[in-house]
Amino acid sequence: MNWIVRLQQKLDFDGHARSGFWRRGTEMAAIKGRQRRGSEDRRKAKKRKHPISKNRSEKSLRTHLRTHLNIYLYWCLLFFLPSVLSGADSLPVVGKMGGSITLKCNSDNTQDPILTFGTKTAYGGLQNEHFRDRVHKTDTCDLILKDLKTTDAGKYLLTLYVEGEPLCSYSYEVRVDVNLTARIGEEVMLVDLPGDAESVEHLSNTSSTEVWRRGMGVRTDRLMDKDGHLIIRSYTLRDAGTYRVLNSTGGVLVTVTLTESKYEQDSTRDDNTKGTERHHVWVWMMALVAVIAFTGFMIYRCLNRNKAQGVLMKEIVQLPI
Repeated sequence: MNWIVRLQQKLDFDGHARSGFWRRGTEMAAIKGRQRRGSEDRRKAKKRKHPISKNRSEKSLRTHLRTHLNIYLYWCLLFFLPSVLSGADSLPVVGKMGGSITLKCNSDNTQDPILTFGTKTAYGGLQNEHFRDRVHKTDTCDLILKDLKTTDAGKYLLTLYVEGEPLCSYSYEVRVDVNLTARIGEEVMLVDLPGDAESVEHLSNTSSTEVWRRGMGVRTDRLMDKDGHLIIRSYTLRDAGTYRVLNSTGGVLVTVTLTESKYEQDSTRDDNTKGTERHHVWVWMMALVAVIAFTGFMIYRCLNRNKAQGVLMKEIVQLPI
């Protein structure tokens, strides 16, 4: 029986030993597995880190370019945001008919901009015939519009592009001033109405009168409308004054100042002077005739008196004593 007990104890010891060995083996395998996974993670991290360092210079360059572009856009928005917002005031530009105006953009971008006038292209692309050979670009992005016409008045939009993409825009309100003179009785071509014209008012020394409105035509018998050309039938002094062409918001597009011709004034002045001189001559002639007549009358009277006195003396001498 003892040997059976010892055999059982030995088997139990061997079982415990084997289980302990198995447990230690399992733990060692788990530790080695974790070590292998850690090594693989470090290798993967190195692989991920290598392309980041490789592209660092490219990212730095892109960041640098993006920073400069943002600064440029900031200044564009700071100075010209009011001109591109809907309903904001545009930059006013005033010129005389027949003269030139400059549309400034204040940018270092020398690429050709696009200038539009309503649906017409004034510069760049398919230029409208109305602006042919009249719009020129300077060394910068400024544009010059020559031989200004009243039909050039209105709103312009200048757009700058960088590599085919719109960068920023500038808006302008162009106004045209006109000085006219006329002679009494002659027909006067007053104004060629621009496309945005909504009404025309006549300002005199005493009143303001609307003389034309879109959809209604002329509102006075002093004017006639020939396909958008306002014409004074027969100029008189009451037609003189200032005419303003207004758009739909009341903005001034064209200002026409009409006065009497200097030649007409000089002619009238000469006529008045000559009439005055003739009047003076007639006065002097009448005075001279009056003096001559008075002198003759006095001589005649004196002669008659002397003759009467002579007859009286003869009668006295012939009386008897």
